[in-house]
Amino acid sequence: MEQPVSVTECEVAMRPLLRVQRERVAVGQSGEKKAVSPVKRVEVGLSGCCPRRVVCGCILLSAQLCGWSRDEPPSTKESQHLKLWGEAAARPSSSSCQPPVAPRRCYTRLDNTRSSPCRHPRKPAPRPRPSSPPPPAPSPSPSPSPSSSLSTPHSNQTRMATVLILGGLGLDATRHLVTHLVASSPDSDSLEPRPRPALVRIVDKALAIPQADAYTTYVDSDTRNALRNGVQQGTVELVQGNLLQDATRDKAFALPDQHGGPAKGFDWVFDFTGETDFSTPEIVHIERTLRLALLLGRSAVAHHAGVYVRALSPFYRVTGGGGGSGDKKARVGAVGSEAEPWGTMASWHHEAARGLAKVEGLNLVLVRPALFYGPYTLTGITPRALIAEVYRFQNEKMDLLWAESLSLTTIHAADFASALVSCARWALPLGRAGTVAAHSEVLPSTLSSDAQVSALADLGAATKSDTVKAVVLTACDDGETTQRDIAKVIEDVVGVKSGFHGSVISSFAKLNIAEVAEDANDKHLEGWSALLQASDPPISSNVPISPSVPLDLLGPNPIAFDNALLKRLTGWAPRHRLEDGVVRATVEGFKQEGHWPTAKPRS
Repeated sequence: MEQPVSVTECEVAMRPLLRVQRERVAVGQSGEKKAVSPVKRVEVGLSGCCPRRVVCGCILLSAQLCGWSRDEPPSTKESQHLKLWGEAAARPSSSSCQPPVAPRRCYTRLDNTRSSPCRHPRKPAPRPRPSSPPPPAPSPSPSPSPSSSLSTPHSNQTRMATVLILGGLGLDATRHLVTHLVASSPDSDSLEPRPRPALVRIVDKALAIPQADAYTTYVDSDTRNALRNGVQQGTVELVQGNLLQDATRDKAFALPDQHGGPAKGFDWVFDFTGETDFSTPEIVHIERTLRLALLLGRSAVAHHAGVYVRALSPFYRVTGGGGGSGDKKARVGAVGSEAEPWGTMASWHHEAARGLAKVEGLNLVLVRPALFYGPYTLTGITPRALIAEVYRFQNEKMDLLWAESLSLTTIHAADFASALVSCARWALPLGRAGTVAAHSEVLPSTLSSDAQVSALADLGAATKSDTVKAVVLTACDDGETTQRDIAKVIEDVVGVKSGFHGSVISSFAKLNIAEVAEDANDKHLEGWSALLQASDPPISSNVPISPSVPLDLLGPNPIAFDNALLKRLTGWAPRHRLEDGVVRATVEGFKQEGHWPTAKPRS
């Protein structure tokens, strides 16, 4: 069986052509096209395929078939290229073959829509003689593009991935990942839907019955449609259960026989478990965040999971390396930097990550997201926009604490979903040793004493003195967003005047942050209740969105992230920046669901 090689950037541009729908033609030695009988579809592996199958000028060639449609016949030069490619495709299969340079033309897809010209920067390459063996290809890139395919090399054969999602169905990251995997992304660059995983199993304590549109947690309309369609097509399974129970974990990790059986295991596991309520006490976190993570990590190894990706919280700050905590330009995720979480919730999720990093044989990747924005996001930018709605309703100016330049890095939830997939695709073929060798950083302890985790010693919980290293990648957009950027976007979308308190008031608030947070939330929630009732029609207070801001978010801590390492290792790149249009779309989405207030300002 031919071993796959890494997908190149030009293969990403070719993705819309990989599934030929209608005309099947072959290319002869002289470059002419002729019809052939339909054959099995061309499968392109997630980790790649032989480069002979793809040409940078938006032509798809393989040894068996080619989808070709042009508004006019190919030129002489193009025919020469096709001839070379036809001869190259007829040679014995080799993972080291190198394609000749393709014509830089834009061709018409078989559905009569124009394909985009390849954006891959093409470097001139020597054209191999037909009679000579092709020159060796350069070493494959360690990072295929995040959206080229959802196939996986977990076995020696190219096939579609099997995906297990643990917990958090109501979370922003989980819902957008489900939509990214199961449904066609409405804002995708693709001209055709992405290939879907063979199976997506979601296990959560919340009840979800897509066919009856019944959920016990908030699930947005896009995710509901994706789940409904996935269940109908047999590619999505929803399992309700408590993952702290052994039977539920065994059921969750057992891969169905038609996909390889329990002896094989899921290719990708995404872990969103753990308590996310900021008011959750420490004793509950130890059981439902730390202990649960340790149990899941052990189950993943026992059931031969390919890669285990866990999402962390955004609440991290630089403590050392990369300029240290005193450097205002230091960013979490930069090479050489060290970071620690702040707040009870983030700290226990961090300790869960430290525990997972100690699980032998677990191919672990940890991903920190910045503040979320995008359709149906409940956290990040949305609560700030709702606070602005309260001030608009009350005809008041919205003055903010801290400096305008305070870093509050952001990421579109859809971009974070693609980042998670990119991390899984990157780490799976490398294995634990390969990923740790590529990058790892120290996870400092947040424990005050080992007594906090002594009850979990038999599960391998990390102690305060343990030096723990893990693969940690940071996901954010390229906007380097500040507090002023967020205020400006919200001001334009909501229509409220905004400003900033002076340094004197901010300094006082910093010294009394708990009282300030309580007073601010009381004021906002009182106005929020009146705003909901004044809407036409009135909106129930039992909506998933709220202007309440937890203490962990109200403080002057920067969220300053760097995504360069994630880009370099996985090939991922964000497609969005925080702009008016994205926030307007978020508001409209919630309005269509009947959750966003519509009341006019008080006179």
